[in-house]
Amino acid sequence: MANLKSLEASQLSSAIAEMATLAELELTQDMIAALEQFAAFLFEYNQKVNLVGSKDLLSLVQRHFLDGFTVAKAIKTIKINKEAALGGGTLIDIGSGGGLPGMILALSLPWLKVTLVDAIGKKCKFLEEAAQHLGLDQNKISVITGRAEEMGHQVRFREQFDFATARAVASLRMTAELVSPFLKLDGHYLAQKTKAKEEEESREAALLLTELKLEQVGRISLEHLDTIAESVILDYRKVGALKSDYPRAWKKIIGD
Repeated sequence: MANLKSLEASQLSSAIAEMATLAELELTQDMIAALEQFAAFLFEYNQKVNLVGSKDLLSLVQRHFLDGFTVAKAIKTIKINKEAALGGGTLIDIGSGGGLPGMILALSLPWLKVTLVDAIGKKCKFLEEAAQHLGLDQNKISVITGRAEEMGHQVRFREQFDFATARAVASLRMTAELVSPFLKLDGHYLAQKTKAKEEEESREAALLLTELKLEQVGRISLEHLDTIAESVILDYRKVGALKSDYPRAWKKIIGD
């Protein structure tokens, strides 16, 4: 089992660089160093507060960092395809928990301003401490303790973001309703799913996705990446204005 004592810094750095290469994401040495710091901080913190399932540092990087890098690559590609300069952009990560993928995206895409949201105070405390540990100010990372179904109705959050993620919150139908109010027109929701659940969840969400003005414009299979081979990234673009009653109360969302 690799841990902070047995896993040399050079090994950790090499593992991060290798995962980025597999995801076809270019990272500078400064980015790799920051990601290395985050990995070590998350691993140590996870001994006290259960944030991720990985019990050793190397598997954390091989599974969760690779997963985050694939989303970072997708966001970067969307930005380039829109012929937009990589000079700015905003993302909201709902249910950020251990900062996966939100913190990974912030450290991998320096031009991206990231808002991390979680309803659980102890997880937000970790995110705040991690940002402080890495020297990230509020112009780069914002941490909000709150519920997405309530925040989505607030003017300062509604339709303010270019990108959204909600990796481990709920089904596609539920997460789509939570994230869509935060997206600007032409903004993108990157949904991370397993191939096993993709068809079923997409079918269940189909009618609501139309109501939420989310149109699927891309699908990325990760079957060539061993540790996350069963994963896909579904790219949904917001194509119209959303009715003011979305998102609904959580009881209504889970009740449908």
